[in-house]
Amino acid sequence: MNHESADSFRARRLNLDELDWESPQPPILTGHFELPGCALFERYSETETPPYRRIVFLRDPLDRAISYFHYARRSGRFPLRHESLEAFLASLDNPMARLIAPNPKHALGALAKYWFVGTLETAALDLRRLAPLLGLEAKTMPHANRTSRPNIFLADSVFDEFKSRNSLDYQLWRTARDWSLAGGLERRRELGWRLPWFNEEERIRFCQPSSSSSARNGRITI
Repeated sequence: MNHESADSFRARRLNLDELDWESPQPPILTGHFELPGCALFERYSETETPPYRRIVFLRDPLDRAISYFHYARRSGRFPLRHESLEAFLASLDNPMARLIAPNPKHALGALAKYWFVGTLETAALDLRRLAPLLGLEAKTMPHANRTSRPNIFLADSVFDEFKSRNSLDYQLWRTARDWSLAGGLERRRELGWRLPWFNEEERIRFCQPSSSSSARNGRITI
């Protein structure tokens, strides 16, 4: 994504009040919110409180970084300042935590306020749990945007440095994975967790509406 298209994206912020929230299937906004100044808490800060519901899916930080690097190089949409994967990994500093909260040290507390939290690694389980909460029929999610990449061999020192530098991201991802494996929202309610969530670009829908719609009482962002 070049500077012109990035600036254009920033200027295209949706007015959420103009969307049709009374429809049988309320709007679901989805996106990555990765551009500077476009994190969800910056771009749509109103979604932090009801009636909006925020959903997030996290991924193993190293797998996420490697996938992003190869996707950016292949697609050309996101300019990379680093020629090698090792240099790119060394430049990262808790990118997931910085997308969850203005202060990355507070990201775990912000994550606990999301309405639903899942991980890519537990996506099949999470989506089966999420679909009925939205009044949707669960469908198998296709693997879209699959990035081809060569076999990767990283020195232990590279991995150790990355893990240390991105410890907050690892804490977020492990917490989300543990929540999912422990029963997700149901288990979090037992433990007294409070919830919130949401996002932006139109994506391929992995669910179709069912006859009931428990999502009608809330606005959803992923």
